[in-house]
Amino acid sequence: MANAIGAGLARTTCEVTLFADTEQEIATAPEEGFNKTIPSSYSKADATTMALDLLRRKAIARGANPDYLELEVVDAMEFNMVRGFFTAGKNIRVMAQVKPGLIHGYDPIAEKIMDDHFV
Repeated sequence: MANAIGAGLARTTCEVTLFADTEQEIATAPEEGFNKTIPSSYSKADATTMALDLLRRKAIARGANPDYLELEVVDAMEFNMVRGFFTAGKNIRVMAQVKPGLIHGYDPIAEKIMDDHFV
């Protein structure tokens, strides 16, 4: 019963992984079918903003309430790419997700159900 209650009250969750290559000047999120040309000056902060924007749009398309989305970056990495002793660009990866939890406003109800059934 607890699993059914948890599944019914869980917020919509999803994730996005964005890859950016400043040498080739492309950002991509393969699972989303997303590709975009980027400038060679693109940064990890730019990639984080883009990943969170993609995640927000994906979550809303799946039925999440836009007023109560809790997005979080779970991993962000940036590496220099070297060609012939010179930095040729950067390889950036950002993974973001909708923070798992209960649908907004249902915390008190879930607590009451748990107290009533598991005391």
